Amino acid sequence: MQQHIELQFTEQIKILLPAEGRILLKLIHRQTGNTAYQIIEKFRSHWYAFSVEKVVTMFDISPLQNIIPEQNEEDFWLELIVQTMVGKRKIGISRTICEIQPFGNFISKGQGVIEKVFLTFDFCI
Repeated sequence: MQQHIELQFTEQIKILLPAEGRILLKLIHRQTGNTAYQIIEKFRSHWYAFSVEKVVTMFDISPLQNIIPEQNEEDFWLELIVQTMVGKRKIGISRTICEIQPFGNFISKGQGVIEKVFLTFDFCI
């Protein structure tokens, strides 16, 4: 099973940009509830997970990263995109981390100005 997965996805993962890698790790955390570090540690070893963490931090990626849409603007938009795609049935129903409904008063710091964004999406699963 592991060899099949490695053969299928290794080449695609190798060509990801750092931003795409961060998003992938956040989506893994969102779907499984575990960080990439925890998954690597479980299936390989603590030492291997530690080594991977040190290598990917050179690319400004953290396998310990959680997805927290209530506190992080990038995570908020990622969650909104995923839930929109689920709502439009572009992707199958997936685990959600939406704990508050609606997402109101999310603070966006664009160009030094703090703006309140009032977004409501009614399909938190």
